Amino acid sequence: MYVRYFLCLLFFYSSLCANKYEFNVAMDTEEFFKDKKFSNVVFKVIESSFNNKHRELKMKLLPYTSEKKILSDFKKEKIPLIILSPESYFNNETSLKKISSKKWTIRFNKEKYEQYYLLANKNSNASIKNIKNYRVNFRDGIFSSQRWFESLIYKEHKKPYKTLVKKSFYFKKRSKLIYEVFFNKDSVSIVNKNDFDTLLEINPQLKKNIKIIKKSRRIFLSFIGISHKNIKKERENFIFNHVTNIDSIIVSEHSLSLQSLSKVYLLKDADLLQLRRFYKEYKILKTYEK
Repeated sequence: MYVRYFLCLLFFYSSLCANKYEFNVAMDTEEFFKDKKFSNVVFKVIESSFNNKHRELKMKLLPYTSEKKILSDFKKEKIPLIILSPESYFNNETSLKKISSKKWTIRFNKEKYEQYYLLANKNSNASIKNIKNYRVNFRDGIFSSQRWFESLIYKEHKKPYKTLVKKSFYFKKRSKLIYEVFFNKDSVSIVNKNDFDTLLEINPQLKKNIKIIKKSRRIFLSFIGISHKNIKKERENFIFNHVTNIDSIIVSEHSLSLQSLSKVYLLKDADLLQLRRFYKEYKILKTYEK
């Protein structure tokens, strides 16, 4: 999924192609990816795909391994645009508001927000209450889905999910998450609703052996992008006013398809109200780890 997000981001900035320009976008990879090799591959594929298609504009993705460092460089104006997990954004919201201009996110359908499903095999007894000794599967790079699952377990058990489940797995392919619960009664998977719906369209038989245990509210964002307040306004306005669509750049099975609508959503504070409440509550629930 993040391959699609970044491809859209890169194409999004290709509208600056009137002049040769190198534009840096920074991201703390350790915030998003468990598999470092996978994150390196994602970055390389995105850069090569974009630069081969848009030679007049060179885009550079900067992988950081320290949230503190990425925020420091943003404050010093060393990088004009950063990508943060929602949790990182809300933890630093007060200071970021003083130096940022626009907030935005990118979606590949008509919905601004994401919704997550907790899936299990239809012959499984898995539930939020009965989660002990089950395997739990996440999509590598989908940060918010794990936070939602953690909050469910904190509320029910008053302890971290890792003390209850048999093992956690992080998969690169969304299809793998679905097939894990299709074939195994001892697994649960947290998936994006749109991913689930897409795979059911491709293979409707999956529904015969899969059940939805729990649905999240439709409030989540995979990431929050921020531009620095000192970016030239003419350039910034041109970017956000003119580009909303992406042409079809197919990279791998990780993206599966880029045929659906892609849209850049500018975010106002009101758009983050429910998500802010979720992370405020999550921060309190996380004290059960201590």
